Amino acid sequence: MQNLETEASRRGAAPVKSPPPSHHAMVGDRTEPEARSTAIYIAQMAAELIKLARRERLDLLTHLLEMAKLEAEFSVGAR
Repeated sequence: MQNLETEASRRGAAPVKSPPPSHHAMVGDRTEPEARSTAIYIAQMAAELIKLARRERLDLLTHLLEMAKLEAEFSVGAR
């Protein structure tokens, strides 16, 4: 991590840092059923948005939404 911070400083960019520990605690506090139901909801909403995007011929947006839907479905199946 030190090398990334040094490299960023040399380029004049803000140093790259890890999220604060509280972020990790928040993610860890979620229960499996909550995460599963959230992923199912996201997959369902993505499916509806895909229909809208297809109807309007928004091809790139359709593709991205399909990827999000697949990822959500994979999350549910992988647990």
